[in-house]
Amino acid sequence: MKSKKKALDLVLNKYLKAGRKTLIYIAVAAIFGALLMTVYHWMSVSYINTMVITLNYEGAKEGLNPDGSRFKISEIKSDEVLNAAIEKAEDDSLSVEKIKDRIFVDSKMPLSAIEKTSSSISQGSIYSYTPTEFDIYYSQKNKLKPNKSLDVLSALSEAYKEYFMAKYCEKNVILDFDSDADLSQYDYYEIQQVLEDKINSMINHLANHQSENSTFRSKKTGYTFKNLTNMLINLRDQDLAKLKAYIVQNQISRDTARFISKQDYLIDKDTQQYDTNMQASDITNSALSIYDPYITGVTFIPSIDQFDEYYMSRTKTGIDNLAMKSYNQGMTANKFKKEIDSRLYIVDKFTSASTADGSHESADTMIRDLCNHLEKISSVSLLTDDEYIAEKTKKYITVKLPERGLYIPIIQFVKYFILLLVVLFIALRAYQFSMEYLKKAKKATEEK
Repeated sequence: MKSKKKALDLVLNKYLKAGRKTLIYIAVAAIFGALLMTVYHWMSVSYINTMVITLNYEGAKEGLNPDGSRFKISEIKSDEVLNAAIEKAEDDSLSVEKIKDRIFVDSKMPLSAIEKTSSSISQGSIYSYTPTEFDIYYSQKNKLKPNKSLDVLSALSEAYKEYFMAKYCEKNVILDFDSDADLSQYDYYEIQQVLEDKINSMINHLANHQSENSTFRSKKTGYTFKNLTNMLINLRDQDLAKLKAYIVQNQISRDTARFISKQDYLIDKDTQQYDTNMQASDITNSALSIYDPYITGVTFIPSIDQFDEYYMSRTKTGIDNLAMKSYNQGMTANKFKKEIDSRLYIVDKFTSASTADGSHESADTMIRDLCNHLEKISSVSLLTDDEYIAEKTKKYITVKLPERGLYIPIIQFVKYFILLLVVLFIALRAYQFSMEYLKKAKKATEEK
């Protein structure tokens, strides 16, 4: 009896030792397999990075750029943007052909928009959603080289923002003026006209920004748009007005006969425009006079105001359109009439007397001083306006890049380890059961 028990203990110990060895083998295999799977997962995940681009300006939800043109996120993969990104990344191994196919763009649609779209479809109505947020993926092809996926995305975001701002956002080149600009192709009277047009354009640009933000003051220059506008108005109404008066009073011209001939041509051209608009206005007025005057008696409709009181509401008729058309034609004709009278006065002044000695030199000095003054105002205006535009547009496009850091997938390793441990243990038990079954089957066969 004791000998049988001892033999049984030996057999159990043998199986226990074998079981422990097997478990150790399983654990080692699971660890090794989990490590391989984790490394593969790490290389797959860490070499793919994503940035989020969000549009935050008026018109973005309608699918438009700031200038009103159609927005196309596909431009982020254009050759111009990719070349700029490669230059910023400072990586000679990159090329447009290599990275273009590794960049993927996906638009994001919030849950609320999805629900609204589904609801509209179920109700048989039409609803469209224009995305303003996009996921941009970049997957580095060679996983054995140092990971540069985040560097490429960062360079791409900078290049695209610069491209977008330069192409679609507001520009202030109208404020730029160089005192060394060549004005020799113009006559003296034309020079003051060119300068006046330039100053008026600058005033209009700055006035528009003044209306957008009346409290803005540049940190670099200390000026407001109102300050700059007043400086330009003073330059136009004082210095430029003096120059104009001096040129006309002294009949200063590079070639008087040629100048007068050109003014005569412009007078003829403006006269034709004046006659055309006056004739059109007369025709419209004639149509108004024969229009049935009694129609006004049936264009009043009883209506109720916000206080529930009755009043007679007048609807628009053809008379209203004709009256507005006649008014516009008359105003246009009046503008040409003023131009004609001004040119006739200039021609009369330049025909009546000769130019005094030394007048050209004095006029050149006045023009040079005026241009130098305008250039100074232009410089400070550009600095001020650049700062305003940068502040205004800095959030037009926001980019969210992933944080840079070492990714250690510990949780993923534990998951793979447990999974492999379970799988290997089940496989081993299945093998053991199958072997025991085969042994029993074989023994039963031999006994027969």
